[in-house]
Formats: sequence, structure tokens, C-alpha cells
Amino acid sequence: MKIEGGGIFGFRGAQMLLCSGPTMKLLIFVGLNVGGYIGWELGEPHGIMAAFLVSSLGSAIGVIAGWKLARHYLE
Repeated sequence: MKIEGGGIFGFRGAQMLLCSGPTMKLLIFVGLNVGGYIGWELGEPHGIMAAFLVSSLGSAIGVIAGWKLARHYLE
């Protein structure tokens, strides 16, 4: 649900609080951990360095996915 008009960047206070509040941070945190875990499991058979690199990539993808999920459901 998008609220038009008022506030900074066209957002009202309640919507801005929802989009930048604890719920968004929680979804980003969950995405970070799930993405990192999946990346580690995919990279681990190829060695510790591959696991670290693929886990880092998975974490970055998880952060983006968590942020987009939060934006989709909280707006």
C-alpha cells in the first residue's frame, strides 16, 4: 500500500517508519544469513577459500533479496 503526498520524498511518517524500521532490518538480516549459509554450502566442496568467496556473494545477494522483499511487502 503506497500513501501519496506529504512528508519527505512523498512518504508519510508511518510508511517511512515501516520501510526503514526494525522489520526491514530483520528481513535484511535473515536474507544475509540465509544467503551466506547457502553460499557456504555450495562453495565448501571446493575448499575453504571458495566457500568464503561464494558465501560472501550469497550474503550480498541475500541482503538485496531481503531488502526487496521488505520493500515489496511493507509498501
